[in-house]
Amino acid sequence: MAACNEIIPSFMKSARGEKDVQTSLVAGFGYGVMISLVTGMRGPTSIMSVGVTCELVNVGRFKVIMSSSAYIKGHMCRSCLENKQKGHVS
Repeated sequence: MAACNEIIPSFMKSARGEKDVQTSLVAGFGYGVMISLVTGMRGPTSIMSVGVTCELVNVGRFKVIMSSSAYIKGHMCRSCLENKQKGHVS
């Protein structure tokens, strides 16, 4: 099932050229629908609810990863700038 969560974003990235929130939405929903179908859930309501739940979890995870990587990049850029101002090469 983890392969489904990786294949959909890679396909979307190749089709759209970027990995963003929309890609994460589609990947999460596809993952949830696949889980529902594999486990044998019946009815569109239960399949859609699992898809939407996985979609929201996936978007939340994406936002946390992006915000933490932006924080780390910003911190690294500040330290590089300070080193340049001091005359150190990093």
